[in-house]
Amino acid sequence: FPQLNYYVVTKNKLKGVMDKDGKELLKPEYSTILVSLNKFVNKTHARITTTDSKYILYNLTDNKEIIKSDYQIKEYVNYFLIQTDEVKQYYTYNGKLIYEEK
Repeated sequence: FPQLNYYVVTKNKLKGVMDKDGKELLKPEYSTILVSLNKFVNKTHARITTTDSKYILYNLTDNKEIIKSDYQIKEYVNYFLIQTDEVKQYYTYNGKLIYEEK
């Protein structure tokens, strides 16, 4: 198993992320955080739910937000998907919209 080098931490029931050296990357201010390694793009991502029910895909490797959405973000090998009742939007891991299905 590959080592992730990132750890979800909890403070006052809110989640954040630290790296393996103890550096805080995301302050503990989120409802949930799921950290995953994507071997296809060789990056580590955090899928975040905010306290006001927004969703964020965050690139931990480059320490930057990829996208924020009102809808859940589903990760796949080489893209991610945001789906509403009306539309499916497919994005690259750089945050570029590559296809929209209505």
